[in-house]
Amino acid sequence: MMERNLKLSISVLCCLLIFNSCAAQSAPDRKAPRKQVVVVLDKSKSVTYDSKAAVIKTWLKRKFLDVYGEAKDVFQYSTIYINDQTRVFPAPVNFTARCLYPEPATRLEKMELTKWKAKKNKWLNKHVDSLYNQIMMPPNGKRTDIYSMFEAVQNVQKSNGPWEEITVLVFSDMVHTASGDFKQLTIENAYAKGRDACAKLVRQMRIAKGNTANLRFHIYTPDNMSNTHIVNLFWKGFFAEWGITESQYQFQS
Repeated sequence: MMERNLKLSISVLCCLLIFNSCAAQSAPDRKAPRKQVVVVLDKSKSVTYDSKAAVIKTWLKRKFLDVYGEAKDVFQYSTIYINDQTRVFPAPVNFTARCLYPEPATRLEKMELTKWKAKKNKWLNKHVDSLYNQIMMPPNGKRTDIYSMFEAVQNVQKSNGPWEEITVLVFSDMVHTASGDFKQLTIENAYAKGRDACAKLVRQMRIAKGNTANLRFHIYTPDNMSNTHIVNLFWKGFFAEWGITESQYQFQS
């Protein structure tokens, strides 16, 4: 009787070990980095990119590949339009084809991975083309609430997170016209005005401090932008007050 019970216990233990092993093999990799692109399109009348059309699509595609080039799972990007009716809760656009064989072990699995990569690249090219066309469309907005961009970005952070990194691609002159913050900007006061503007948004609870380490801003300025240095100083102060380091943002003209 004792021998029979011992054999039964060993059998049960073996089954448990096999079950746990299978479960561990089939469990998704929760440690894989999760990254997202957020594209901000300023459609104010002052924002055009006609002289930069030849390089914008290449730049945009390179940024998408930097984020999604090595992705082997579903992913998403979001778009924010800055116009007279800016949405601060942008809807994500999802690539939903799962990669069944991220680490292929057989010839057949390698072929399936190649097919999946081709599908992903086709999807990326389609959406980069669509975004490029939207960038080049004639603008019609009468005012610019540039601050709404930061509200929208923080809403993206909260949706379907956590995110290891969010790359924000901004096509704007970064001039806020919905209030008087940019009036009478000078070299002497721009940095302080930027800090004050950020502090005001925090007090109004439009944005929050303490959750900015995963943000990277790449700001592509438009044709015929004037007072660039003063505008940059304003945003240097704004980002410093918000907790964004200088390594987390860059202006590209």
